[in-house]
Amino acid sequence: MKGHLEILPTPDALVQAAAEQIARALIESVRARGRASVALSGGSTPRGVYSLLASDQFRSNIPWQGVHLFWGDERCVPPTDAESNYRMVNDALLQFIRIPVENVHRIVGEGNPAEAAALYERELRQVFGLQEDGVPRFDLMLLGLGEDGHTASLFPGTSAVNETTRLVTELYVEKLNAYRVTLTFPVINHSRQVVFLVSGKSKAPILREVLQNSLLTYPAQLVHPSSGELHWLVDQDAASRLETVNQQ
Repeated sequence: MKGHLEILPTPDALVQAAAEQIARALIESVRARGRASVALSGGSTPRGVYSLLASDQFRSNIPWQGVHLFWGDERCVPPTDAESNYRMVNDALLQFIRIPVENVHRIVGEGNPAEAAALYERELRQVFGLQEDGVPRFDLMLLGLGEDGHTASLFPGTSAVNETTRLVTELYVEKLNAYRVTLTFPVINHSRQVVFLVSGKSKAPILREVLQNSLLTYPAQLVHPSSGELHWLVDQDAASRLETVNQQ
């Protein structure tokens, strides 16, 4: 298994551990480099984490003025749509913290998918000050794990999985009959720290496959930070089918 695995006893313990790790990463990044950049994930578990970060326990301890928020992927819907990852983060976190508007970098999902991907790539290049062939180095990349092994919106069998030159790409997910915009593996694997959040018994079969099957079958298995850390924070239900592992 690649990376560090931490198994938490309950979903609430997972949310608490994730919030602590995120807060620590943001504080340390701002202290070391003057700012912190994080790519956020959608989903029910991250929503709980964001709500906790917005609570009195964490909110005032994080230097939000120096934090830049990005999204790992987005559905091609307006920002007010119930399916929007941006809306979820806004409802759970943004409306409760004092973060400069210019530090919030959403994917414009309501537009043409190809144009939205190109626009977000241009924004990444501008914010990170990249040269033509540069890749942004996120301080923290939050990821989830789908039951089919996808992460971000990098779905099995789509061309996005094999994208090596673009930072952001659009894709059509046939089984969902929907377009998505997503960061690509070159961006994910250039991060200083990547954290997977996985919760629930429904994720147990795929978590075992991704972590303990030596065959590279699923997109999530392609997450290998080239010079960063990889962490798996999972609850006991999600870990229930794992063979005995060495938790470092």
